[in-house]
Amino acid sequence: MKSLIENLSDLVAKANPVYHPTPGKVKAGSMDDTKGMCTVIRDDGKPDVPKVRLQAMFSPDFMIVPADGSKVIIAWSDNKLTRAFIVSVEKIRAIKWQSSPAGTVHIEATDAGITIENGAGKIMLTNQGVKLGDGTDPMVLGLGFQSWAQSVDLALSLIIAWGATVTPPLAGAVPPLSTPAILSQVNKLS
Repeated sequence: MKSLIENLSDLVAKANPVYHPTPGKVKAGSMDDTKGMCTVIRDDGKPDVPKVRLQAMFSPDFMIVPADGSKVIIAWSDNKLTRAFIVSVEKIRAIKWQSSPAGTVHIEATDAGITIENGAGKIMLTNQGVKLGDGTDPMVLGLGFQSWAQSVDLALSLIIAWGATVTPPLAGAVPPLSTPAILSQVNKLS
């Protein structure tokens, strides 16, 4: 037979349960990147844990986003069931970072590639190539392409100049003009 103190200890333990780190997996479709939360299905068969934070202290400045179905280990801040957070992740869907305090530079790494974006523009590195801006075509732009295009322009201009000296003369040819402004806005190579 239990003593009064043992019975009181049991009642206190039931009233104040201790939540230990628990394994589970991220419920498919439950991820909310903007709030940094998801639902975790517990391995021990107990009810799912909703609104599990991706880290102990949520910050949109840095976030490791687990993949749907990824195995995770969750713990609880202040031993409160409503304050669960992920402490370990098996599979990562994305890593997101943005500069502080202005938050003008954003970097995101996913299976699709690495995206770097700021107020001036966006670049994405993928296995298909490099994408600049919001376009969908892989592009190569820059000084190397500009130099090549201008050397082609020079060669064409020389051919046109020579064509004017032959009989009959080459007529109607217009020399191309690949200025740096045109090359940086219009031309792209896939």
